[in-house]
Formats: sequence, structure tokens, C-alpha cells
Amino acid sequence: MVPYIFLLVPLPITFFILIYPALVSFYISLTRYDGLHPPRWAGLDNYSRFFSDPQMVVDMVNTLIWVALGVILPFLVGMAIAILADGKRFEGLFKTIVFLPFGLSGVVVGIMWIFVYDPDNGIFNIILRSIGLDFLVRAWLGEPFINTFAMIGAYIWINSGFSLVITSAGLRSIPQDITDAAVVDGLSGWQRFRNVTFPLLTPFVAVIISMNILNALKVFDIIYVMTGGGPFRSSETLAVGVFFEAFSVRSFGYGSAISVILFAIVLVVSVLYIKYSYKRIVRY
Repeated sequence: MVPYIFLLVPLPITFFILIYPALVSFYISLTRYDGLHPPRWAGLDNYSRFFSDPQMVVDMVNTLIWVALGVILPFLVGMAIAILADGKRFEGLFKTIVFLPFGLSGVVVGIMWIFVYDPDNGIFNIILRSIGLDFLVRAWLGEPFINTFAMIGAYIWINSGFSLVITSAGLRSIPQDITDAAVVDGLSGWQRFRNVTFPLLTPFVAVIISMNILNALKVFDIIYVMTGGGPFRSSETLAVGVFFEAFSVRSFGYGSAISVILFAIVLVVSVLYIKYSYKRIVRY
């Protein structure tokens, strides 16, 4: 009986903060609602509109790009830094510097990187000019498609620190005896990483990848601050599309439908990856 008593507080909070808003959002997705007049029942019209909307194709492609690069690159950068710095002099200071951006909000980082990518005085273009690559100088946030990759660069700068910390924790969990045995057996550095270190890091890799997937699917703040989804909604993702449809166009029904679809995508991807990761963890 006692355990259930402790649930009296968190369960109502969870319901009103998470479950109730989700149910309301799903209901609104089945209506036409502008926030001013009462909702009118529309059935599945908003979902049908999603699958025939050309802009949603752009949003989906951009979201897939964010997931592909925003998951793999921060993971690889963070893991590489953790392994290369492991046991080296000033390891703690170096890792702290790399991790610091992770503590900043996406809004702050977005504003910082707007100045980095400034066409005239941005440090990025200044570096390109200084090394003779003037032909690469451009308005990085003003050109469709290119601006998505520019923003992902800022995203990598933030999130590599998370992968660094988790990987470092994983490296500390590997018994020294196993590493020493691999060295005695004559394994090269790459062979030790491939056959010993990485398999033992599998549970930690699962955490990094799963969190990166969730964050990449719902990234909003950096995109909204740096480009607002523009120009002409070319850098918009599904998460930014929800905001645009609901609060710019005041089509709350359609915006809610997009949010429900995004939630379904996140749920399916998360479940599939967790099941895949669990099988690998059990195997190792």
C-alpha cells in the first residue's frame, strides 16, 4: 500500500503536464481551429493535407538530414575526442572546454553562430578568405539547403560534449586487465578499439544515439533563431513547421496534426532503436 501512496503526487502531475496536453493536441488535430473561434470537426482532413502538402516534403527531408547528421557526427566527434584525450595531460581541462557549449541554451548558441556565419564580418568567412578560399565565401544562412548544413555545424558544436562525457564514463568502466591483455596479445590501436573497446562501450553508445535521435527530431530553437525556417521555409523541419502552422498561420488544427505525426515518428524510431540496442547489449 505504501508504494501507491507515493504515486498520489507524481501521477496527477504527469497527467496534467504530459498526458492531458497530448490528448488535447490530438483532439485539436481532428478539427479546424484558429484560436479565436470554437473548433470545428474536420476528421482526418488535417492528416490528409499533411501527406499532400509540398512543404511537408521539404520539412521531412530537412528533418531526415538533421537526424542523419545530427546523430552520427556529434557522436563520432565526442567519441573521438574522448578516446584521444583519455589518459593524456590536461585531459580534464580539455574535456571541460569541449563540454562547456552543451550547457548553453540553443537560443544563445544560435545568436553566437549568426555572427560566426555573418557574410561580411563572420569569423568563418574571414578564415576562408585568409587561406585563399574566397570562392567558398557566401551567406551561409541565406542560401537554401546550404543553411541546413551550416546550422548542423552549430548543433555539432553543442552536442559533441554530451557524447564526450558519456563515452568517457564508458572508458572508465572498462577493466584495465582487459586492455592490458589486448596489448599483450599484440593488437594494434585500431584492433583494440574495434574488438575490445567499442563492444564494451555498446550500452553507452545506445544512450548517446537514442538521446541524439530524440534531440535531432525535435530540434527547434537553433533553427528558429538562426533562420526562422527560411528563406522561404527552405530550412524548416517538422518541429519548426508545427510552430509556423499553429502560431504564424493560426492553423492550430493542422499544426497539431503535424505534431502528432512527429510524435509518432519519434515513438517508432525510439522503440525500434531501443529494441535493437537491447539485443546488442545482451549479446555482448
